[in-house]
Amino acid sequence: MSADDQHDAAASASGPIAPPKKPSSPFFFFQQSCNASQQWKALSDDERAAWHNKAIAAWEGGDQSKRKPANGWVEFSKSLGINKQWKALTDAQRQPFEEMHRRDKERYEREKLAYEANSDNATAILEEAPKPPKKPVSAYVLFRNAECEKLRSKEPGLSFNELQERASAAWQQCKADGGDDYDHFVNLAAEAQEAYLEQKAAYEAQYGPVSNVVSAKRAKKERAADARDSKKRDVEAKRAERVDAQLRKRADAAKRHEAAQKAKTVLAEQKRAVKAAERSGALVERKEAMLAKKLEMLAKKKEALGQAKTAAKEAKRTATAAERAVAKLSAKGDSPDLKKAQTALDKAQKALERADASEAKLAEAHTQAATAVADVKTALKEAKTAHKAAETAARKATTAANKLPADASAPKAKTPAKRSPPSAKAGKELKTTAKNKVTKAVVEKKIAAKESKKKAAADETVYMDE
Repeated sequence: MSADDQHDAAASASGPIAPPKKPSSPFFFFQQSCNASQQWKALSDDERAAWHNKAIAAWEGGDQSKRKPANGWVEFSKSLGINKQWKALTDAQRQPFEEMHRRDKERYEREKLAYEANSDNATAILEEAPKPPKKPVSAYVLFRNAECEKLRSKEPGLSFNELQERASAAWQQCKADGGDDYDHFVNLAAEAQEAYLEQKAAYEAQYGPVSNVVSAKRAKKERAADARDSKKRDVEAKRAERVDAQLRKRADAAKRHEAAQKAKTVLAEQKRAVKAAERSGALVERKEAMLAKKLEMLAKKKEALGQAKTAAKEAKRTATAAERAVAKLSAKGDSPDLKKAQTALDKAQKALERADASEAKLAEAHTQAATAVADVKTALKEAKTAHKAAETAARKATTAANKLPADASAPKAKTPAKRSPPSAKAGKELKTTAKNKVTKAVVEKKIAAKESKKKAAADETVYMDE
């Protein structure tokens, strides 16, 4: 059995399978080969505390956007210059570490398959397992915490860096003295370490390696966070969908309202144009009827004028004949026939004057009638032109109305609230009251008319007396 198979068997025997640890990079294996972790473990508590204080000081004096400062291990590894050494290696020198990375990747793939095969039961056990025992702190950390509490109670205005520096100096002094205080904290740390190892052994005997449990719980938290994020995204998506639906509904309502207003305007314009065409058509008919009456009157005037002219000619012939008769009788001398002829001449001349006056009057009436006919013809022509324009406008308006969509209609007027119908008795009383009001109004109107007539007659009598 190979070393990898033994590792897999040990992992299976130790407890349920947790999510496998991802493969380490070639740089990580190179870092292990440099014994950086062994060098860090070989440091004393004071030296580690100094590195921790250095990391804290670097965080306070630099970029504090990070949630917490780096630990002493990070600062220590940076001081070794491992990054620069890694960059200086050739491809041949990096080959062993690449091979370690390849084997670790194969290990990850095997553990991943085992995890996926047993994820239904093993993962559930690890996720529901209680929290693993917490690692104990060192004697230095116990002393530092106690010393910081004392300093904070005495001098509340001290900063974090000042507290750490004073606590570190007090620890150095306590360690150098080697008194009961130092032994006290060392013994506390040793007891805590022994208790932790016992708790860890009992815990791993039941649930397997602590790292597996921690990984499973972390994966559970990540899945829960992903589920919450997914639910939140679904809620936001539904909210956005509702908002979009409301916006689309409002936009559609605005479009329908705009279309309804347009339809209302178009239909109102059509109605106005049709009524204008009807009025212009009625005007044309009235003008045509008036023209017919005027033409009939003009024909009568013309006929009367012709008769007057004939009568005038006849009167003129009669007067001329009377003048000749008078002249002839005057040449013979005075005689009863001359007087008769003179009387006939006077009558003929008066008749001629009346005929000329009648002809002149009828000629003037004929001229006025002809002028009236011409005016009516002009008005009729203008009315026909206006009627033609009105008909054209009505056709255009009708065409525009016919082009409206079938669902486009003017906005409906608000329906008034319905009132409850009155009872039969109340309805009869309402009708009787309305009838009485109408009768009273008619009687008052008749009385007012009689009073008006009496007043007019009295005024006329007074005027005639004057």
